[in-house]
Amino acid sequence: MFRSITFLVVERTLFLGRGASIVIGFQSHGRPIGGEGGVIGLDAHGTVMMSFNTTGMGRGYVGADGKPAIMFTANDTK
Repeated sequence: MFRSITFLVVERTLFLGRGASIVIGFQSHGRPIGGEGGVIGLDAHGTVMMSFNTTGMGRGYVGADGKPAIMFTANDTK
């Protein structure tokens, strides 16, 4: 997964969030591959991105302001 996202970001010059969304979509020749998962990433500018294809994924980070952000479901956003 990491190599695929890296390829899209470096070679195809996509933003990290877009590259991760494509890979997490598990698409191969327009067909879903199957499986569930997610990735949490941090770009060179400190922007946090979280992409997943499950109904919930425990995740969190501490922002530049020192405040923690904790999320569990797809509806939780910060």
